[in-house]
Amino acid sequence: MHVDSPSRPSARAAAFEGGTWSGEPAPGDDIARAAFFVLSEALDPLGRPGGTAQRELIAAYLSGEAAPGAMWVFGDDGTDETHIAHW
Repeated sequence: MHVDSPSRPSARAAAFEGGTWSGEPAPGDDIARAAFFVLSEALDPLGRPGGTAQRELIAAYLSGEAAPGAMWVFGDDGTDETHIAHW
């Protein structure tokens, strides 16, 4: 989820674990693509290390560095995203 304001743009990224999935992913709104990956292959499309706010938390979750339910908050000064806090 993004929280943007002209004076203090920011981004939030969260990782949650779900149960069994059935059906096909159906991206909508601003999401251009959705896909499922085997865990061992899931980090490859994200790139490592670093990345955008969304990629950083997802990569940490998939590699075991962040637990399910983790949330990270990033600030953006217009030139770079800065990791502000996580829990």
